[in-house]
Amino acid sequence: SKTQTHCSVHTPLSLSLQKMTKHFKCIILTIHLLSTITAFHVGSYQSSPTKQRSVLSLSSENVESLKDKAAQLRREAQELEDKMMKTRPTVSTNTIPEPVAKAVYASMDDSKWTLTYRFASEPPSQDDDDDSTEIKKRLFYSGKVNVQFLNDGYTTILQHEPSSSTTKIQIQKFWGWDVEVSNEDDLPYLLCSADIALPEEDTYAPGETIRFYFQTLVENTSGGGGEIVVKDGTLSTADGKGEISCKDGTITVKRDVEPPGGFWGIFNGGGILAQFRYVGEFTCRPIS
Repeated sequence: SKTQTHCSVHTPLSLSLQKMTKHFKCIILTIHLLSTITAFHVGSYQSSPTKQRSVLSLSSENVESLKDKAAQLRREAQELEDKMMKTRPTVSTNTIPEPVAKAVYASMDDSKWTLTYRFASEPPSQDDDDDSTEIKKRLFYSGKVNVQFLNDGYTTILQHEPSSSTTKIQIQKFWGWDVEVSNEDDLPYLLCSADIALPEEDTYAPGETIRFYFQTLVENTSGGGGEIVVKDGTLSTADGKGEISCKDGTITVKRDVEPPGGFWGIFNGGGILAQFRYVGEFTCRPIS
């Protein structure tokens, strides 16, 4: 058998409360004892006044004194109880945590964000005539990564938390970030990319490191600060005020485009024509 030693640490406040509680209990017991004695003497006299004459004589001399002592002890007990209520530490079971201050940025420079992602290594098949028995099951990866977009265009990984429910990946590096205005809708988009090492369990690229591309629309959600200004690859509000935010973004991977017929003749067209294929999504939220 093992002997367990229990150690307790008593603070000055806890020791004081223990002493006060012990004293309070002694006072209560004394009051109860005095009340019992007084009741005994009075009851004895009422039951047999002739036989209990001597007892009555003795108790009549002390009953008033006992009553006074009991009253005094009651006052001391009440004062002690009031003192204990003032010194007793308050414990609340419905403690509300302090609200966390929201991070607000008016510029992308040196801002910090949490990217919550979910993606697969391979885009969904575009061929309608594929035999379903030959299509491999795509593995999806999810998690969170905190990054900081530095004012020199580089990106720093602050923390990465892959989801415990999925096979984990390793983000080896986040490349530089950039802001570009789309030719299609004339809106600013945040662009960045990361080299991600896939696990051996991946069905399409086991153990390989692939570059994934992140893209999200940037908006001024506060309504103040003026219009968003994009200059030299960065973004900010017109007067440096307001609040910028990112919409839910997409994750893509670059794939070479196969020419009609599947070959280029005597020329190798690999890398000349490529397209970005959708593989997942992410959210981008500011952090302090």
